[in-house]
Amino acid sequence: MKTCCELCGTATNDKMSYLELKTWEIDQLIKEVKEFYSICYKCFDKESEKQIEKDADHDLRKQRALLYKQLEQDGFKCPSCDGKFTVEHVCQSN
Repeated sequence: MKTCCELCGTATNDKMSYLELKTWEIDQLIKEVKEFYSICYKCFDKESEKQIEKDADHDLRKQRALLYKQLEQDGFKCPSCDGKFTVEHVCQSN
C-alpha cells in the first residue's frame, strides 16, 4: 500500500522506524510518536546527510579550537632554524 512521504508528499512504499529517525536525529517528523513513519529514501538520505554534515562541522570546529589552544601554548616551530615563535618570525638560518 502506497502512502505519501511525510516530508515531500510523493507516493512511497518506504517506511522508517521511530528508532531510525531518533538515531539520525531527524526530529522534524516526530510530532507524534508512532512505530513507523512514511518517508521516502530520497528525503531520508537528504536529512541524514544534513546530520552527518552537522556532526562533521562540529568535529572540525572542535579540532580547530584544540589546535589554536595548542598553538597559543607552544607557539610555532620554524622548520629551518628550530626557533619557536607565536606571531611573526624572521628565520635565523639565512
